[in-house]
Amino acid sequence: MIGGFPVRPLLLIALTVGCYDPSTSCGEACALDAPAPDAVVGAVADTWFGQGAGDSGPHPYDPILWVADPSTRVTLLRFDLATAPSGVLASAVLHFWVVNDSGDFVIAVSALLESWSEDTASWTDAATGVAWSTSGAEGAARGTVATTFLVPTEGTTLDVGLPAELVASWRDDPAHNYGLVLSGSSDMGDAAFASREDLNPGHQPTLSLVLQ
Repeated sequence: MIGGFPVRPLLLIALTVGCYDPSTSCGEACALDAPAPDAVVGAVADTWFGQGAGDSGPHPYDPILWVADPSTRVTLLRFDLATAPSGVLASAVLHFWVVNDSGDFVIAVSALLESWSEDTASWTDAATGVAWSTSGAEGAARGTVATTFLVPTEGTTLDVGLPAELVASWRDDPAHNYGLVLSGSSDMGDAAFASREDLNPGHQPTLSLVLQ
């Protein structure tokens, strides 16, 4: 259980992984190849919703996750790290399959600070009968921006580095693992990624972990 909601843990072992360095602007590619991960964890919850009447949600079983202009469409993701290996985490890399991009669109990634339900989260509500502190999971519902990245061409894999301290905190304090929110950082544009409901397992969102 995470944030009061059931999750289905998934732990896979992978061989190689690329990365984006969260210390660089807009997710520039790392200068060196990343080491093989110690584990790769699949998303246990993901959804998206928007401000417009047709986008407000919930969208719990959509095979596509949408992100658009600031305060227009956002995506939520959560990974269960209960079975992740212990030890000092050196790096964590988020992997997406890009379904659509409008070109030159920058996305911001922030930690969520409020619990939410994949089945019922919408623009106004985090769960049934529980409103976000600010609609759209904005304001107090999210932390500071952890990283930003430029969306690459559709039909490619996107690898984004996350702060190791943030991901380690999910593993070490699962009760406060609320996952991530992806929101537009550019003034115009949109992008779409394959969700965990995508029929191709290789396109589903994953998080790779490398220990020191």
